[in-house]
Amino acid sequence: MELKRFQRVILQITVAIGIVLLAASLRLWPLQALGLRLAYLTFYPAVMIAALYGGIFTGLLATALSSLVVYFWQPSGHPFIQDSADWLGMAVFIINGIMVSLACEAMFHGRARMTDALAQANRFRDALNHISAFIYMKDRQGHYVYANRPTLELFKCSAEELIGSEDSRFFSPDAVARLEAIDTRVLEYGEDTAEEVVDGQHVYWEIKTPIYDDTDKKRIWGLCGISTDITERKRLESAAKHYEAIIQSSEDAIISKSLDGIVTSWNPGAEAMFGYSADEMIGKSLNILFPTDRQDEENIILERLQRGEKVEPFETVRLCKDGKEINVSVTISPIRGSSGEIIGASKIARDITERKQQEAALQESEERFRSTFDAAAIGMALVSLKGRFMQVNAALCQIVGYTEAELTQKTFQDITHPDDLEIDLALMRELLAGTRRSYQMEKRYVKKDGRVIWILLSGSAVRDSAGKVLYFVGQIQDINERKVLLDRLERQAQQDYLTGLCNRRFFLEQGELELARAQRYGNELSLFMLDIDHFKAINDTYGHATGDIVLQTLSHILRETLRSIDIIGRWGGEEFVILLPETDAQEAAEIAERLRETIDLTKITLATGLPLHFTVSIGIATLKEKDANIDILLNNADEALYQAKNTGRNKVCIAD
Repeated sequence: MELKRFQRVILQITVAIGIVLLAASLRLWPLQALGLRLAYLTFYPAVMIAALYGGIFTGLLATALSSLVVYFWQPSGHPFIQDSADWLGMAVFIINGIMVSLACEAMFHGRARMTDALAQANRFRDALNHISAFIYMKDRQGHYVYANRPTLELFKCSAEELIGSEDSRFFSPDAVARLEAIDTRVLEYGEDTAEEVVDGQHVYWEIKTPIYDDTDKKRIWGLCGISTDITERKRLESAAKHYEAIIQSSEDAIISKSLDGIVTSWNPGAEAMFGYSADEMIGKSLNILFPTDRQDEENIILERLQRGEKVEPFETVRLCKDGKEINVSVTISPIRGSSGEIIGASKIARDITERKQQEAALQESEERFRSTFDAAAIGMALVSLKGRFMQVNAALCQIVGYTEAELTQKTFQDITHPDDLEIDLALMRELLAGTRRSYQMEKRYVKKDGRVIWILLSGSAVRDSAGKVLYFVGQIQDINERKVLLDRLERQAQQDYLTGLCNRRFFLEQGELELARAQRYGNELSLFMLDIDHFKAINDTYGHATGDIVLQTLSHILRETLRSIDIIGRWGGEEFVILLPETDAQEAAEIAERLRETIDLTKITLATGLPLHFTVSIGIATLKEKDANIDILLNNADEALYQAKNTGRNKVCIAD
């Protein structure tokens, strides 16, 4: 510490000398141009710079050096100080230098005090966040204005979401009524309260005190509360009362004895447990309760008590009057005299079967809760206004495959799928503008390994007291498996499993929509009904596997030949339907004929190497009546199809 201080003093001296020498070299010009009376012109900035750098010491040193330079170093060779006016100028310079140095030193001290105050406030905030108690503040209207981290975790909300909330958001109606009654006493009458509040299965010890207005110490501004969850303590108290009742009902043995093992008291519980009455045991040695292989146990315990050692509770076996051995849990405590010396021991023997069962059940419950909590992973992130991840949790890292260090070097834009980015950015802009408090959306992330996954994002903004957005909070859940399953189910519900075309139900849905669009805007619309000629013969001759290949080949030709706006569906078996938007009868006939010729020229090579040729018949129906529906079009196309099949097949017919 002393070495660093010495080094700093040397550095301050060096800086002061350097600045003064620089000022001295620059003063030649003002001396020549403006006269000797302005000799201090360059030294004022030198003193100010030195004081700003090192405070009062450096400033005063620069002032002194500057005065010496002005006095002893003149370009003309004549001393600067020639009369009282010159001495007055130097005095003014020195006084100004002292004032500047003092002002800079005060500025340094003020900045240091501000830094210390800020650090102290941060330490106070961190301390409150690390206190296990629930600490909060409310205004006079009963609205929450602050809560420490444990309270926010209890309420399952952020600090921003808490502001303005009332007790009714977090507690049961009975608890709210109780809390409001306590708050009224604190806010209206200035009482300090400390009471229990029951909320469902939880019991809280609430300590509340009024907070007075800074400008009017008699006016109550709000209240500060410290709440402690005493549920477990109450449970233990209840358990203690329960055990006391057990003792009084003679289910536990409470015994006192002297240091030589002679029984001095024997309660009814001991009578019931061991079968000996108090008259039989008082004044007798306790060794009659010890099995043969445990006779030394009592002596060892008594020796430890006499040495002042603590005897931990233990489990052992004891003998009853009828010779039966029982398992007991034994707690031994020393009995001290008025001078603090150990004069005996008290012993509580208890049947541990029920307790063991309770402990096992409690342990199982705790392990189940811990397992559930650990498995319920949800990603969390704090995001800057530019989208950079400021802080992320392990669950989010696991979701996207990046380490925390890697992810905090990225923005959410870097890992968001391009097709989802604009919607996300638009929602964030609404958060910034204040038109939306939060949003939720399904979007895609690109993981580190390049895989694309679906996530559910819940976003909100954290604002300061002036309403300015500081950063965003994101909650991310991995819903990829659910989305993949839904997409698969949707495809299964819409597509024919063999051909990949629209199934009958989905075709009708799309057909109704397209028909309504055509009728609304007066567009043309045509429909094909297509059937593979002699398909049964293909199945009977070559087998159903070959028949499936024919169906798949035809489906491929339809997709390749027709337009992207045309709706293609498998109607059933070897029948297909095609809806052609904005297509009149003549255009439909040309398309159908071109399609028929393409299929007629297609050959499928069988496993035997032989080619298989197949043809189709096509019936065409065109929308003519404004009130027609999809069933009418289908019936008309079906009639035209049968006409094509009955007049030679491998041809196209148009419905009248």
